[in-house]
Amino acid sequence: MKVQNYLNLRGGFQWLMLLGICLPLLTITSCKPDSTADWSPTFAGPLVNSTLTISDILDRIASDSSLFSDDDGLIYFTFENELFDYSPADLFQLDYGTNVIDNEVPFSPALQSALDLNGGASFSFGQGVLTIEPAVLNPDGSQFNILIDSMYLYEGELMVNINSTMGHGGYLDIQIPNMVNADGEMFMYQLEWPENVTTGASTASLMVPLNGYFIDFTQSTDNDPYNHLDVDMTINIVKSDYIADDNDNITFTLELDGMDFELVYGDFGPGSYLLGKDTIDFNPFTEFVDADFYLSDPRINLRINNGIGLGNTNSFVEDLMYIDNNGSLNEVLYNPDAIQPMINAPVTVGQFAETFEQISNEDGDLSAMMSPNVRQLIYGIYGVINNNPPNTQSFIHRDYGVSANLDVEIPMYGRIGDIDFTDTLDFDLGEQLAEVDSLVIKTNMESYFPANAYLQIYFLDADKNLLDSLYHSDFDLPLIQSPEIGPDGKPIDEEPVLTVKEALVSRSTVSNMVDCNYLVLRYSFETADFEDGTEVKLFDEYYINAKLGFQATGRIEF
Repeated sequence: MKVQNYLNLRGGFQWLMLLGICLPLLTITSCKPDSTADWSPTFAGPLVNSTLTISDILDRIASDSSLFSDDDGLIYFTFENELFDYSPADLFQLDYGTNVIDNEVPFSPALQSALDLNGGASFSFGQGVLTIEPAVLNPDGSQFNILIDSMYLYEGELMVNINSTMGHGGYLDIQIPNMVNADGEMFMYQLEWPENVTTGASTASLMVPLNGYFIDFTQSTDNDPYNHLDVDMTINIVKSDYIADDNDNITFTLELDGMDFELVYGDFGPGSYLLGKDTIDFNPFTEFVDADFYLSDPRINLRINNGIGLGNTNSFVEDLMYIDNNGSLNEVLYNPDAIQPMINAPVTVGQFAETFEQISNEDGDLSAMMSPNVRQLIYGIYGVINNNPPNTQSFIHRDYGVSANLDVEIPMYGRIGDIDFTDTLDFDLGEQLAEVDSLVIKTNMESYFPANAYLQIYFLDADKNLLDSLYHSDFDLPLIQSPEIGPDGKPIDEEPVLTVKEALVSRSTVSNMVDCNYLVLRYSFETADFEDGTEVKLFDEYYINAKLGFQATGRIEF
């Protein structure tokens, strides 16, 4: 809704216009031939014409907020606060504990015979099984196991080490049938180790980057579709001149290391993790600390956007409290355990699913939060992963996490008092005014606004120092009166209320007005029947129009 504020000061009481009208008349009726004229006419003119809309007022009440109106014109404030924005790595710190494949080829007379006969020997170890044991380590220290059936690796390494005391050289062939690269090629590597006919000792190692590889754990030959990876290994020994003995052997190990996922599928849970617990600044009405607010129907909208494909996941609000300006801690929710929205999960990688939960005064004393005395808001939100239903596959992609916003939505419906603010206008009475015998300020206030409004006008000099004020304590206030309010919180009449008043300005004030360069209009508001507890609704059609004029008798020199 566009803010409108029209302020129009007809500068210098429109002296030039008035003089242009009055001087010819005075010249005709005067018979005094004097080169320096001195006249004391009675004249009138406009002083201020100011239209103050509801938006002008509300924009000053709340800072850092969005202001909008619904289809009926009822005005709302919204305050958006990001609670958290987590990547999966922030929530799920996967620990890929592995069982190392450890094999040995001992020296034996049969091996020596095969080497002497064929010049080499080959040993197939069949399909060894490399088992990973992933666990989710949460920032709060809790953990729970997960079952992975397939994954795309963001990074990782296969570590192979060979140690030989047999003196013969050779090579190790490694094939992992169910691990393929981006081109669909099966993982296949060969590691050689050298012969050493002097001491018999030799070593070799291999580190293969696994970035971008896809692993399918469901094809393991041990009939366990989770966390198990088949590895085919064949070791080939080439005869040398070294004379081995019964204590010599060749050992080799395989291990996965430094693994991190791009995309992982499997069964996550059961377990719980902390989605967010923090203290945030929340003082939307802090500019008006002395104001008296009671808002009848505030709402807190909790929005969780989830890109993690974990079905059957609950969240719950553990804490919702606020700290006031006195440093006191205040509970908001009557029963925090009742706020447990199911977190919706996407069904496709790369999508987000939204969960929406609205908290109102039925759940806690939200109205107490909507006060200028509130300083900070404390919240705690947890996520709980249950066992997934049968045949349900969950997934996590490193780029699609979970975020949440806590949006406060405030329909302007309630009681508001002691709201003060000012407008400053340029002012120039004009050099032609030598002396004013009498000055009356007339106000014509038109109000279609469910509030009583008070107005004071201050006169400031060029340095904005206070010279004087217009209305005194014995003046008949308020200047602006509220229309009669119906049970729906709106004015009963469709026509605005007109309030017309006059104020005789004292001679001392008139003298100060001559030196005045700025006018300051200070408004003070309270909603209709505020002391009686009447609650009103603020609609975008409300406005106040203040027209101030003057009638003066004085002496003019020219």
